[in-house]
Amino acid sequence: MEPESEATPRPPGEVHDLDVLRVIIGQKAAGEAAELQVEWERTIERQRAARLHEYRELTIGKDSVWQEWQQTLPRNKRLQLAATARLRVTARASDAHPRRAAQISRLSMALFDALGRARCAPPLTTRICVAFSAPPRGFADCA
Repeated sequence: MEPESEATPRPPGEVHDLDVLRVIIGQKAAGEAAELQVEWERTIERQRAARLHEYRELTIGKDSVWQEWQQTLPRNKRLQLAATARLRVTARASDAHPRRAAQISRLSMALFDALGRARCAPPLTTRICVAFSAPPRGFADCA
């Protein structure tokens, strides 16, 4: 038996293969083969339904592979740390002046925190955008 991580993509790929096979048989069936086309189509439909059923069994419900996968994703503080680290790496990789960008980021965070304490600005739910006030080229908006 295959591990679940390898089994998950298999049924949709096989459904696609069966759909392609059905089209090819329809195009190539001639003479004697045309008589067998109906039987081939029934066989393909049975196999297709079996693959879809297998895929649904793997992906639906509280014990599905997608639920297991979702459980491994970072949450709360870990999610914020992961997002910040990813943005920081991207910013460094695409910035010609990373030290200056880091300094601007620290100043922006200090200003953000000071405005929050003074209640001079509407409250924001995250500091991530402020941390990258000089976003890397190509990033129009952090939100």
